[in-house]
Amino acid sequence: MKTSLTVIDLYASAREIAGLVGRRVENIYTVSSGYLFKFSGGVYLIINEARASLTGMIGERDSRGAETLRGLIRDEKLTDVHLPRFDKVLVLKFGGVELIAELLKPFNLIAVRDGRVVWLYRRYRGKDREVKAGAPYTPPPMPYVDPLAKAEEAVDVLRRAHNVKRALSRGLGLGPEVAEEVYARSSGDAENALRALRDLVEEVSRGQLRPTVYIAGGVPVTAAPVKYISIKADLEEEYDAFWKALDRYFADVELRKAVELKTAGLRAKRAKLEQSIAKLRSEMQEYRRRSEELYSLAKTLLSLKYELEEAVQMVLRNEAREPSIRILDVNRANREITAEYSGQRFKLRLDRPVGRQIEDMFEEAKDYARRAAKAEEVLKRLEEELAQVEGEHAEAEREVMERMRRAAERAWFEKFRWFLGPRPGARHRGERRLAERGGCSPIPEGGLSVFPRRRAGGLGRSGQADSRRGGPSRAGPVRGLLQQGLEGGDPRR
Repeated sequence: MKTSLTVIDLYASAREIAGLVGRRVENIYTVSSGYLFKFSGGVYLIINEARASLTGMIGERDSRGAETLRGLIRDEKLTDVHLPRFDKVLVLKFGGVELIAELLKPFNLIAVRDGRVVWLYRRYRGKDREVKAGAPYTPPPMPYVDPLAKAEEAVDVLRRAHNVKRALSRGLGLGPEVAEEVYARSSGDAENALRALRDLVEEVSRGQLRPTVYIAGGVPVTAAPVKYISIKADLEEEYDAFWKALDRYFADVELRKAVELKTAGLRAKRAKLEQSIAKLRSEMQEYRRRSEELYSLAKTLLSLKYELEEAVQMVLRNEAREPSIRILDVNRANREITAEYSGQRFKLRLDRPVGRQIEDMFEEAKDYARRAAKAEEVLKRLEEELAQVEGEHAEAEREVMERMRRAAERAWFEKFRWFLGPRPGARHRGERRLAERGGCSPIPEGGLSVFPRRRAGGLGRSGQADSRRGGPSRAGPVRGLLQQGLEGGDPRR
């Protein structure tokens, strides 16, 4: 699955964006996945690390973060859209400002005036160039041969290549998806491959599109501006505009991005809690193990107390040792012995009573048991906190998805210019029913907007004309008109 537009996709998208030439930028917003530009006529353009295209997906948006860019091009007309070279770089011109979208890694959006950077999404400094405010703008270097500008050189690259498909992808910068398609259309021949590529670019640049989303295993795997013979999929969904296909394909990608941004703090907190829980669980197990070992050893030594005391005295007198207790080492400098009994090794001090040392072992075992119990209490509290964080994370995900759903519904509703709705404070039963059932009934573009108003001689509580005001009855026509609206009829008929 591709994570961003291919260069062919960008040519097709630029063709559609060019339809906005002559329209003014009304507003600019930051969204979870980049920047959203609203043009006159209610048309939206999205630019982010994945794509630059028209869009109907108007999700959460914020005016903050786009103040400088808004000050540069708001109310300016879009005058030109083009790709300066065969690369994932798109230029949009607004008066004296060029907005350059670099759909590369790292993604950048740069505003340039008179050749100098006046605004940028991110400052960049690398071996090849530096992009910062006030500096002259330098395009990103091309690590491959431009197949359109340097056709002969591109053919030589393909002729010399042992693997034409790999050369198309890397040597000419097509990327895997487009390289596969060009290879399939040219049957792997070097000269035919370049011709197939030029035909493909010309096809999308002219707007001869058949936008298609390819689905495999129930999941969209890619979207293409024209039919690709190289892609095998279970299902193909065709659209009447490429941006609609991109909306369909990138919906999940951009939703995940929105969720990631929304839940970044919660995810960091969850990761920290999980790390603390794992560490605490390990410590708790170690405390329990040490407690059990010490308790078992102390219990064994307690049963051998008299033998041990005798063995210690024999060591101090340099006499023969008790055979049941093996003395493995005697460290007279530290006044300590290492002994073994039934496979258990232990150390005893020569300058302290054996009974006191056994008591210390029991106390140390109890201390480890207390530590384990305390760790278990803290572990339980952290697990409860983790469960709460996971609940908040799930709720945040649901909130983002719900907002995206509502945004999609709004985008659908805005396709209708006129609507039929009740007047505020309507008393008529038909009008109240309409208000209770949503307040408006969409009518296709070009329909009539009707708002009944009370006039002299208007409707009384019964829906009949108020004879005291002497006006004609309007109950019948209004009720009929509203009923048509409720039933989806066209009131013009």
